[in-house]
Amino acid sequence: MDELRVEQLRALADPLRLRIVSLLRERGEVCVCRLFEALATSQPNMSAHLRVLRKARLIRARKVG
Repeated sequence: MDELRVEQLRALADPLRLRIVSLLRERGEVCVCRLFEALATSQPNMSAHLRVLRKARLIRARKVG
């Protein structure tokens, strides 16, 4: 397996990150504030999980405003 695929599988092994990806698949693009409200977690915790998902190229981020 290539390194990216291994990194993606590791990222999805965490239950919260898997829930984040599932939520994004259901709803499409979502504001980070809506994610940590929907998943009942703190902003710093959410940021850490999103960083892992971005690094694994499972999600993309964009800034608005």
